[in-house]
Amino acid sequence: MRLWYTDKGMKPGDILTKLRKEAKSKIPSNMNLKLPVNLNLKDLRAFLDQIVEALKQPAGSKPGAPEVSRPMKFPYTYSAKLAQFPYKYYFKNQWIFRYYPVGVLAALPLFIFMSKLSKSKGNKEKWKAIRKHEKEEYLHKFDY
Repeated sequence: MRLWYTDKGMKPGDILTKLRKEAKSKIPSNMNLKLPVNLNLKDLRAFLDQIVEALKQPAGSKPGAPEVSRPMKFPYTYSAKLAQFPYKYYFKNQWIFRYYPVGVLAALPLFIFMSKLSKSKGNKEKWKAIRKHEKEEYLHKFDY
């Protein structure tokens, strides 16, 4: 059985022979990239789990690196502002945060109904006739 990533000249399961030198240097040395010739789902799952674990830890970083200890005093990036916004406080103390999603969900069927009406065949023909009438009026607007 030939695997999807193998060529005629490659040994089955050898991924490293296809990678460029720059890509090979980024792969952790403790990762086993050779799969068995007869591939089953259990082996594939174990292989993919190994890749995911290797990608979680950036190359060259120490395992168990400490996280950021404190938030910024003044968040100047939008992502920091979103991360530090007190959503729970506003949801608890501001009525608009609680009722806005309810209002959107309540109005959604009305918006869908109006959209279907505006895109109906009869409405399109009606507006086509109105535009035609306006165009004819404009063409003869300056006739004396």
